[in-house]
Amino acid sequence: MALYDEKLQAISDQLKKGISPQAEFVRSFLAWFGAERRGYRVVKNIRRALHRHKLATAPDFEYAYIDGNIKFVKAPGDEPDDSVDPTVQLSRLDAANRKPLIIAPDAPLQQVVTQMLAKNYSQLPVMTG
Repeated sequence: MALYDEKLQAISDQLKKGISPQAEFVRSFLAWFGAERRGYRVVKNIRRALHRHKLATAPDFEYAYIDGNIKFVKAPGDEPDDSVDPTVQLSRLDAANRKPLIIAPDAPLQQVVTQMLAKNYSQLPVMTG
């Protein structure tokens, strides 16, 4: 039995007992399957494994931010969902998961230039609060 099958079986057993399993980072979850990216074959393999153990992830591991958390839940249906969503989700972008860098109106010019050079920005929002 593969390591990911053991982990998914343990998670399935926890859910059957009413215990909420620990959340997992998407990147760590992919590593269970020896993957770093969510290509077509990787996603299909993971969906089959989740289906075998009657599990799903919330949010869906395929569309969640790579460094975001996913929770394991009981699968809602009997069939694995192999559908492909052609849209790009904003939540998958790093910038959508970070607070914006802002600068105060009274900040010294040296600080502003340093921030812009460090982050390779051409502009910064100037905000008071």
